[in-house]
Amino acid sequence: MAAKPNQDPIAAPLRELVTLFDEHLAEVQFPSVDGNVLRALTERAHEGASALEQARVELARLERELDDTRAELLVKAEQALAYAKVYALTDSSLLGRLNAIALPGTGKKARQPAKAKSKTRAKGKVASASDGVGDSKPTTTGEVETTRASTAEHGASRVESAA
Repeated sequence: MAAKPNQDPIAAPLRELVTLFDEHLAEVQFPSVDGNVLRALTERAHEGASALEQARVELARLERELDDTRAELLVKAEQALAYAKVYALTDSSLLGRLNAIALPGTGKKARQPAKAKSKTRAKGKVASASDGVGDSKPTTTGEVETTRASTAEHGASRVESAA
């Protein structure tokens, strides 16, 4: 029988028997059992219950820590996936594999590889890292350039002509 937190690990009938041995049968000894044996086992049960409660508290702390770490990992994985998709815009095989990844808890289903859709921007507008993934802008020659933008801390920006 497992004791619940803040509950005596010794059942009432067992406590009553130990009390009787303490009060009325202290001088009586039976083969391998007497009041001293019962008291020692009662103490061990209390110590075990205390250790179990401490372990439960530690388990709860570790579960919270694991949940926090998993949440942080998911945020970083979402960032990594987004950056990798920008990087893979010219590698349809890699992009297809990245698009097939459905990270847990994001509510997004893996999408099938599709032809890259591009947004057309007004002339002269400069793409930035916050403009989105795979943004496009027209050039003065009429070509469309796909911009892979990222910050200096995440790698160099690239501009490639779309065919």
